Amino acid sequence: MLNANLIEPMAFAASGASRSWDFALHELDERVAAHEYFADTSARVQAALHGGTDKWQRHFIDVRLHAELALICQRCLHAVPFVLDETVRVLLFTDEAAADAVDGEDEADVLVVTDSADVREWVEDQLLMALPFAPSHDDCGDNDPRAYADPKTNPFSVLRDITPTKR
Repeated sequence: MLNANLIEPMAFAASGASRSWDFALHELDERVAAHEYFADTSARVQAALHGGTDKWQRHFIDVRLHAELALICQRCLHAVPFVLDETVRVLLFTDEAAADAVDGEDEADVLVVTDSADVREWVEDQLLMALPFAPSHDDCGDNDPRAYADPKTNPFSVLRDITPTKR
């Protein structure tokens, strides 16, 4: 059985092909499906790839991801909506030396490719890189962490009663 998620990156880019995929988070690899930030793993991620050649005759694939996700707020632990709408250009090379010569000069990602690539892995990588460092609401209401602090349990509160001695 053929894997519908496999492409030949260089041929895809050279032909200017375009194709779309749709994945549920829970269908992706465990590093995504079991990620602690996702409040709902039934959310779907739409991925669209478009190949081409730039003015320097370098092959590329534009990877566009779109998803409406529910992430867990790191302050209040309730769901916070997060819209992912990102396009990344990936420059394709067949050898490390050519990729190293370009890496850092361009805003595009650089990738050394083999004969085939799994689109699902590209989606997983881009999705994880697009997540915020610490998702949170702009305003979590009355969930101020200082409201939960108990001054009686502060281990340094005993220092308040100590009087300094002179030497």
